[in-house]
Amino acid sequence: MELMIVIVLISMMLFISVPKFQDALLNDNTKKSCRFIIGKIQTLKEASMREQSEYILRIGVTDGSLIATKISSDDSTASSSIPQNTYKLPGNVKIIDVEYPDGKKISQGEAEIKFYPKGYSNKAIIHLKGEDDQQISFFIEPFLSTVRLVQSYKSFEN
Repeated sequence: MELMIVIVLISMMLFISVPKFQDALLNDNTKKSCRFIIGKIQTLKEASMREQSEYILRIGVTDGSLIATKISSDDSTASSSIPQNTYKLPGNVKIIDVEYPDGKKISQGEAEIKFYPKGYSNKAIIHLKGEDDQQISFFIEPFLSTVRLVQSYKSFEN
């Protein structure tokens, strides 16, 4: 009887803890990519203010790469990108396009978002297509350090 109670208690504990444990073990590529994009944008805004330098986030829409580079202030040229500032999206996560407020959408090639020493950035929306065709929009606001994430395809028009 006591053994049965112990087995039931252990089963209940495993039933509650295993789903959380499973989420910790199995990395979702979409969530991982979202965390990187949000973190990198916030880091670039803070670094541009702290170091009083311009930064550019180059988004390779076609190849799914994100490269952060620092613009040197003396000759206005981009310094070489640091390996920690380069990220390649996993194969099942794609960048759909990058949209700007003037209606311009870049769906092939490379898009750029600048971060200025005063703490602001270009306004843009990055549209991402994750696993299971899930669409995500990242709203980058010029004067806010946070990035707003919407779990659907949203544009400036709607």
